[in-house]
Amino acid sequence: MKKDYKLYNFILPPFILIGFSPWFLGLSLVGNFLIDSAVLSIIMLVVFKKFDKSFYIKKMFWLWLLGFSADIIGLFYIFTVSSVGGNISYNNLPMIISGIIIAGGFIFLLDYLVFRKSDMTKKQALLSALTFAVLTAPYTFMLRYFVTA
Repeated sequence: MKKDYKLYNFILPPFILIGFSPWFLGLSLVGNFLIDSAVLSIIMLVVFKKFDKSFYIKKMFWLWLLGFSADIIGLFYIFTVSSVGGNISYNNLPMIISGIIIAGGFIFLLDYLVFRKSDMTKKQALLSALTFAVLTAPYTFMLRYFVTA
């Protein structure tokens, strides 16, 4: 009995052309920094009731770097799961949502560690990390689903 194999863009998935170009990477880095900066500013206004410049300077780089790393982990998960068995498909919405949740979970864990190394209480650090995880999760992963659907 002959098996039929289907290879969809096995050599070069279409999102690689856009997702890994230097221009898109630079735009993504700047966009993540701006969003993370806005969220950190809001958290400081809620927790400290003022904008604390020294806290911002000490924490912003690490929050941004670790958040972007968590986004890459979520993207790696989606790419790995979507290419199992040689059948690369980007139209699997549950897979994309699980990638967003995984990235958000890593954002929460890593940002919690950053906030615990400050003068925040445990409750403040938990709420701040949760806020970061929900507001800065890589929802842009959904764009690939809607573009290729």
